[in-house]
Amino acid sequence: MQTKSPSPVSNLHSSVPQSLEPASKTLRILFADEMSVNQRLAVQIIKNLGHHVTAFSTAREAIHVMEHSLFDLVILGCHKDDAGAYEAALSIRKWEP
Repeated sequence: MQTKSPSPVSNLHSSVPQSLEPASKTLRILFADEMSVNQRLAVQIIKNLGHHVTAFSTAREAIHVMEHSLFDLVILGCHKDDAGAYEAALSIRKWEP
């Protein structure tokens, strides 16, 4: 008789925390990703953690907003064919002290 090994998905699920503590400090987070499902999921998670999030579909839009607003954290989705996100990341790095 062969014993079935547990599926990788069930093992993964057991290692994921069931609840996350809200942050002690509220951060202003800018999130940019061209994939709407990534954007919706990230925005919901960030809000659930108690932070403020501003989301955009393109890195170019994010850069434009960053020129006029301050953020504590910037998250850019960098996909295989998205040179704009990598260029945006380089631009952001130039602004650092």
